Amino acid sequence: FKKSAVFFSAVFLCFILDCMSISFSLSHSRIHRPGFRHFVWLGLVTLTFSGILSPFAQAQNWHNYSAEGSLFDVRILDNVEETALNFRINSKTVAQSGQAVAVSDQRPYKDSVTHYIVRFDQSLGVPVHDSYIRRFIIEDLDVFASYYSNMNGKVHSRENFLYQYGVPGGEIKISYDDPNMGRQHIRMRTFFLGISKIQQIVMGDEGKMNSFAARKFFDSLYAKDGYKVNGGSIQKEWPAHTSPSGMFTAFLPDKVSPYVPANVDIIQTDKFERMSFRFYDPIWREMIFYNIYGHKLPKKKLNFLDVEAFLEKEYVSRHLSEYAANLRMDRFMNNNLPVIETSYPIEPPKNYPYVDKVRLRTQFLGDSIIVHEIIAASHFVTSKFMDYVMQSVVFHPGQQLQESLDQNESEQQEEDQPVSE
Repeated sequence: FKKSAVFFSAVFLCFILDCMSISFSLSHSRIHRPGFRHFVWLGLVTLTFSGILSPFAQAQNWHNYSAEGSLFDVRILDNVEETALNFRINSKTVAQSGQAVAVSDQRPYKDSVTHYIVRFDQSLGVPVHDSYIRRFIIEDLDVFASYYSNMNGKVHSRENFLYQYGVPGGEIKISYDDPNMGRQHIRMRTFFLGISKIQQIVMGDEGKMNSFAARKFFDSLYAKDGYKVNGGSIQKEWPAHTSPSGMFTAFLPDKVSPYVPANVDIIQTDKFERMSFRFYDPIWREMIFYNIYGHKLPKKKLNFLDVEAFLEKEYVSRHLSEYAANLRMDRFMNNNLPVIETSYPIEPPKNYPYVDKVRLRTQFLGDSIIVHEIIAASHFVTSKFMDYVMQSVVFHPGQQLQESLDQNESEQQEEDQPVSE
């Protein structure tokens, strides 16, 4: 009972730290046409140690621990428990977000509880460039300083840049008021490498921050990089969402921290139907706004020129006017369906200064059109992850699709017939 209670307290701590990371960086919102709407993400909750009493203290041993996803090695207490979310980014690999938690509880003999935590997050397929790493480290330390300032927090030391086994990171030490345990301390190191961020955290009494055990824990971390190999398909693993008219089906995950802040939003009007969705990248601290629109136009058999004119009028003109006529639009066929794709820069909105580009991909057949709209930073707009998400969407405009496929098959059979001499 003791082990379970203390472990769940530590897991709850990790949930709070995760909320800190998201809520401090931005207000979560979704972008719809024609402008930007905003709403505030869940507030923060203070961790306390009340209600977790141990019948007796137990001897604990230290051992070398390798993360299940091979992201790090560390020396930690042998009661360590690891939990991780696997989030698919392509058909072969998954990104991971989770924590390994160990607890030293000396109650009732001594009113002292120490948590040893290794948290890890991975990007949605976009590595952190070396030029950004120093800024990301400073932002991570700022998150902790800002959060604990609300609990009479005091920063005792801060190192904005350090190296451990060649991996860049930073460290901060803070004391704060806990309503049940009194004055507590937290020491955190954060490391960035490629697609991964790894945090080491010790929480407890002041004496534990620089103890031999803490030094052994901090100095032993060997951080690694790379995604976990795990084959699969989002069409099998993520829920299917069919548009109200049945024009298309999208495979989008349910709300899950940190990658998906909210479930898909589906609406239908007399002019269009729309699925609005958001991905969040915990490394870049950036949102990816993804909308899928379905339209029915008066013309029964649309061509490339018709659809290009429609895109310029209904989509491109929201952001561009002066250069819209010179915008490049690429035409190609994909799975026997005509596709138009374009992208263009936009003026970043005030609350999302990193959002600087829009990408449109349009499929059409007969009088039916679906438009994929990605609004995000350039590195996510053109990312392979978003390619993978878009390619999973199934466009099925009913009888028109079957007739087109039958016609293409018939034409192919005629071409395959031998020519008489």
